[in-house]
Amino acid sequence: MDLINLYVYEVTRRLPEKIQDDIALELKSTIHDMLPDDGYNEKDVKQVLETLGNPATLASRYKDSPSHLIGGPFYESYLSVLKITLPIALTVALISLIAAEIVSYDGQENLIGTLLTISGKAISAAIEVAIQTFFWITITFIVIERTVSSDKLPETPFGKKWIPEQLKVTAVIPKKQAISRWEIFFGLLWTAIWATVYFKASHLIAIYMFNDQEGIRQTIPLFNEDVLLSYWPIVVLLLGVEITLSISKWLTRQWTNKLAVANLLSNLLFVGVLCLMVTNNALFSTDAMAFMSENLNNHTERILQWAKLTLILTFLVITGIDSFEGFRKANKGIDLNKKLDMSKP
Repeated sequence: MDLINLYVYEVTRRLPEKIQDDIALELKSTIHDMLPDDGYNEKDVKQVLETLGNPATLASRYKDSPSHLIGGPFYESYLSVLKITLPIALTVALISLIAAEIVSYDGQENLIGTLLTISGKAISAAIEVAIQTFFWITITFIVIERTVSSDKLPETPFGKKWIPEQLKVTAVIPKKQAISRWEIFFGLLWTAIWATVYFKASHLIAIYMFNDQEGIRQTIPLFNEDVLLSYWPIVVLLLGVEITLSISKWLTRQWTNKLAVANLLSNLLFVGVLCLMVTNNALFSTDAMAFMSENLNNHTERILQWAKLTLILTFLVITGIDSFEGFRKANKGIDLNKKLDMSKP
């Protein structure tokens, strides 16, 4: 693919899909109008592209929203970090708040009053977390932009001084192989949810009782907290693997066989840790087991085994589908970059 088409691709991939084709035609026309009428070579093309500037900066001019606070080369990365970090921070904060409220609930207040109180605290916490996250991410990018010269930046998502030669190493990503930001976001969100639930499980997952005087209240934790938290080293390892995988997806932006293998290994590790934990009978508190045995007519063991098997099979299916999709997308269609290399004289 020649430099003009690569430049147009680098601009339009940053724009909403509905306007990409129109902008591509307009930009190609502009570039050809700037080139000499009596013929041109690669040097002429490079001069024109250098005049137009960094594709990320040019793309920001076609968008409806301005990007004046954070400059063009940094703005796209700034938005990506903000869109991924903010929902995750909100989710973790809300789960932690709900867990704390459940633990501290003494049954003195009625259920509706408790829910209203939790809702008010949740709104307040969400606003505070959103402001803090937005503030610190914005400050970080402002400092980076104003203290680091763009021509001294390494080749990172934060950008560097742009020159047309960079287009020659541009990877054209087929849409069927591309990894969307939503896919990365939901992956990180799932990681944040299960990690929060794990560390708060002894408070969140319990046997709850209800009566007219006290309402709903926690009585018996389902898990033995000491046994549950004894798995923290491998849980932290799994957490690091999933975060690293999400970062790799963000950097590569497309499914590859290596990334699919890494995704498979991450899924296998998750299922392995899950099996290791749920098959340990000591994981469940003796009080909870005694309560269930008393109220389930001594069918506790059978029900527990069924629940364990269902949980393991459910996650086996989910992770199996996810792993298969990774390999399917990695091998979907034609590798455009190899095709382009083969077509070069």
